[in-house]
Amino acid sequence: GAIDGIVNSLGSRFRNTHRIRVAKERCTGCNICARNCMCGAIKMVDKIATVQQSSCMDCHECVDVCDWNAIEWTTASRNKTPKRIKKGVEIFPEPDWQVLTYSPRLEPTIETRSINWARVVNASILLGFTVAVAASVLIQ
Repeated sequence: GAIDGIVNSLGSRFRNTHRIRVAKERCTGCNICARNCMCGAIKMVDKIATVQQSSCMDCHECVDVCDWNAIEWTTASRNKTPKRIKKGVEIFPEPDWQVLTYSPRLEPTIETRSINWARVVNASILLGFTVAVAASVLIQ
């Protein structure tokens, strides 16, 4: 149902998840895989099976029914170099600015040491405690 759709959509975005790979040179366009796909993830485009990975629910039915071995399940290799690195694209480019650190050592004042009890009570109520429990904890 809906949860399967969410899980499949999120899972299709991760690199090391299983994916359907269609070998275009082996696909004959017989449409058996698309007819047997329970979730409609396989469509025929120019007589070649194309897969919408986010709709796939990993039933492997398409792999089982393909007589031409044109469909297989693959996992991205952990040692494979991503295309963006091959192209020289940095994930985190070097910044054009420099970081300056300045931290004056000030003595804490009474105001900075004091506890805001109203915030403590509000936070404890938001966490599910009653006012009586929060008050008894504060009194002790």
